[in-house]
Amino acid sequence: MVPLEMMPDRLAAALGLLPLAPAVEMIRSGYLGYDLVNGVDEASAITGPALWTAAFPSVGLLLAWLALSVYLLRYFRWDPRQEQ
Repeated sequence: MVPLEMMPDRLAAALGLLPLAPAVEMIRSGYLGYDLVNGVDEASAITGPALWTAAFPSVGLLLAWLALSVYLLRYFRWDPRQEQ
């Protein structure tokens, strides 16, 4: 709800590691056509392959969250517990 640019640096760095942060960053970058990885103040207009290259850190973080969730799904029980 609040942009990371408005928060203190340490808090913004910590919140930037949550799974939704890179997704929102990629959506904003694609919609606006700016490289927002370095922040809004340093944003530069880019298109095509350069925009995909700028999104690599966000894609990497999303893939790490995906791998962690797939690993943790092995231990999650989908069926209700039954007395034996």
